[in-house]
Formats: sequence, C-alpha cells, structure tokens
Amino acid sequence: MLTSATIIRQAYIRIGAWQGDPATLNAQYNADTDFTQIVSESFPPQSMWDMLTGVENEIATAVASNQDNVLRSVLQDIATVTSGNRIPSTGDGGGDIIGVWGQVRDADTGIELTPGLHEDEIRAVVNGPAGLFKSSLYSYVLRPPRIYATVTELEIDVCTFDVTARAAAIAADGDLLFQQCQNAYFDGLMANLKNQDAQYTSLSNEYTQPYQMWLASQQPPRDVVAEAAA
Repeated sequence: MLTSATIIRQAYIRIGAWQGDPATLNAQYNADTDFTQIVSESFPPQSMWDMLTGVENEIATAVASNQDNVLRSVLQDIATVTSGNRIPSTGDGGGDIIGVWGQVRDADTGIELTPGLHEDEIRAVVNGPAGLFKSSLYSYVLRPPRIYATVTELEIDVCTFDVTARAAAIAADGDLLFQQCQNAYFDGLMANLKNQDAQYTSLSNEYTQPYQMWLASQQPPRDVVAEAAA
C-alpha cells in the first residue's frame, strides 16, 4: 500500500536528509520510517506531514472539480437536506464538501432531480393544489444560502475531504487516499520544499510544473465555444 512514509522518505533521500555510505543510506531509507535519523534542519517530520496533507487536499480538490473523474469514488459521500434549508457544507459522513456535486435525487424514491425550474416555479408547484404536477416535476434550484426543490427530502452525491482526519492518518503513516497517484504526491511534496536556501528552492522548482500539470489534467475539459461566446 502507498503510505505517507513512502512519499516522505523519497523526498528525504532526494534532498540528502540522511548521510552515510550507500549501505547506510539504504538501511536508513528502509528502516527509518519515523525519520529519527534525518539531519535536515529545514524540514522536520511534522513539516513534511503537514505539507503532504496539503498536497492530498489539493489533489482531492482537483479530482472533485470534475464530475466525470473516476477518482471521485475515493471521496464519495451523500449529503441529505430538506428543501428550503441551507445548502449543505458537509457530507453525512462529516467531511467538508469539495468540488462539484454529482446527482441530486429525491431521497424517498431515488429519482434524479434536474436544475430546470426557477425558484418561483418550484414555489408554485409546491404550494399548488395537492398532488398537481408534483408526480411529474422533479427539479431543484440553488438560491444561496438555500436550496429549494419540488420534493421535500433530497440526497446529493458529493465529494468530501476531512482535513483533520487526513492529517492524523498521514502523521501515523496511514494509507494515502489516491493509491495510484504516487508521482503526483511526490511531485507535490517536492514542489513545497522551498525556503531561504537557494539549492532547496532550485530543486523544488523542478517539480512545480509537472505537479501543476497533473492537477490541471484532472479538471474538466475547457468549453472554448462557451468561453468565446461569453
């Protein structure tokens, strides 16, 4: 499994945080998963854990911003809300909602709702004669800070990220969320290793562009026609 220690020790060996002959370096790389033998004063373990948490947050946000990204399954949760209440900011599992929503459904029947009606039209349907139109119109509208729908209870497919929980998992050498994205984690962590030392900054800059390109590749494709018409 891909854990936080795997990424951090790759970064430490890259910046020369362990010292010794090849045999010593190999032993430290394989055994020093608590990073008690590093000699880097610039980037202590807690700073590496914190930066890796930030990288995972950035990766999650990029993935969650594309409704068609298959990696969204790692972040999936449900947010239930009653029509007329505030737009939810957390999923039912407790994590903060990030990115764009997936399906919005009638919580009772599972029928998908579409954002096709205006708020006034939804109000007319809901307040009209009992049963009239309600069986055939399934729609919702966002009127920040609230959401309104032609049904009473809604469930929304969302992506969530719990920063506190992920920070604790990463500090405990837990599994990273995106097991197939080792290079993105490594590039992201290396891109953060900047300080007043010009050598660190120069090395870090080598990883900034590939990391930013990976994040951009997770975004939905640009609609150049719509952009030109705007």
